[in-house]
Amino acid sequence: LESVEYLNEDIYLLKGSLLSELKEFKPAAESFEKALKLSTYRIDEIHVDLAFQYINLRKFNKAINALKAALRANPENETAIHELEYCYHQLDKGDELIQFYQNFLDEHPYSWAAWHNLGVSLFRKKQY
Repeated sequence: LESVEYLNEDIYLLKGSLLSELKEFKPAAESFEKALKLSTYRIDEIHVDLAFQYINLRKFNKAINALKAALRANPENETAIHELEYCYHQLDKGDELIQFYQNFLDEHPYSWAAWHNLGVSLFRKKQY
């Protein structure tokens, strides 16, 4: 299908999902990256899918970049907001995460997910 429908992003999304299920995370990430180049909608969801592949590969900095791209495309993507907390925690970068959430909340003050994760991050740092 890929050779016939090489401009069909759904082929790459499906392929990426299947490869991920087979625990082939690097090829899955490559497939999601191809889908991103072709897609004009669901950009945030594709970035989150890509981030999950990077998380599975333990490439947390790349996952953070993908999750931030998801939030630029859709600031209401709660999965991206929650997964950022996980990635930053894995890298022991709690202060950077707190700063990110504070900046994010300056622009999106009604994001309950960001408020929740800011609270979790502050609690981890014992900043009650």
